[in-house]
Amino acid sequence: MKKTILFLIMAAGLLSCAKEMTPAPEKAPAGVPMSFNITVTGTKAEKTNWANGDVVYVFFKGLEEKYLTLTYDGSGWTDASGGGTLTDTDFSTLTTQTLTAVHLPVEADVAFVDGAFVFTKGGNPVYNYYLYQTGKEYTVDGTTVTASLEMGKPAGIAQFHVAGITDYAELYCFSSSEIRPVACSGVTVDGSVVEKVKPAGDQLWGVDDADGLVFGGRLENPGAAAEYKFILTGPIGAQQERA
Repeated sequence: MKKTILFLIMAAGLLSCAKEMTPAPEKAPAGVPMSFNITVTGTKAEKTNWANGDVVYVFFKGLEEKYLTLTYDGSGWTDASGGGTLTDTDFSTLTTQTLTAVHLPVEADVAFVDGAFVFTKGGNPVYNYYLYQTGKEYTVDGTTVTASLEMGKPAGIAQFHVAGITDYAELYCFSSSEIRPVACSGVTVDGSVVEKVKPAGDQLWGVDDADGLVFGGRLENPGAAAEYKFILTGPIGAQQERA
């Protein structure tokens, strides 16, 4: 009996030593935060300058979940990581150094869903104009990413500014049988822009711009001569609700 007890004590001791000798798994390196030298040239539309608070979302081809936001502060662009801090270890895994940049006329929520970054505002896509650049090359020098963006409208997208709308601006909508409402609904990991498009004549809601509203969509027949007729509907009363 004494031998059995002694054996059990020795076995427990050996097991304890084995546990102590097993090295703890090493933690993956967190990486060094990147800095960004990304400029945005030109204006956001013909004769329309960038406004304080305008945002450009930047997505790096092959990189999941993480992205960059550039915010205009009235004189230049500030940057911040979205979806987690962008580090040198993120960029060391990328084999292609190209990016896709998108500007929406309103600040949107960004989420990574099923292999794509998805844009929504209040849970819905933003149907208006958008600006973008895709396949743009960037360089990495140590922990600094450098690129110069030239944002432009997709083919056939038109913007319409209606001045003088200040009261109940959020209740005005716009439609034309020659305009298709378009939403840039997201960007895939490979850099492709994803759109959602409604039939021509569907309502477009405006976004604030200086002294009025801007409406945007794709021309039904880009480049074709046509007589464009627009319907602008506004509030019947203060209690009217946006559909």
